[in-house]
Amino acid sequence: YKGDRKNQNFLFKMSEPPKHTENSEELKNCGNKAFNSKKYEEAADFYSKAILLDPKNHILFSNRSACYSFL
Repeated sequence: YKGDRKNQNFLFKMSEPPKHTENSEELKNCGNKAFNSKKYEEAADFYSKAILLDPKNHILFSNRSACYSFL
């Protein structure tokens, strides 16, 4: 992706490996808890990390999109 620097920094963050988690479902659950607590940036980060582990899971993309709508 060759967008502006702000987006490039975000993409760099996404490429970091998930820490202290075993699978995408666990990350999704953490994202759900953060979302329900209205911590939308934190939730989006969990969903992004889950996407790295399970890029074919369309629900993760949808959940992250919902977070962005609140930012």
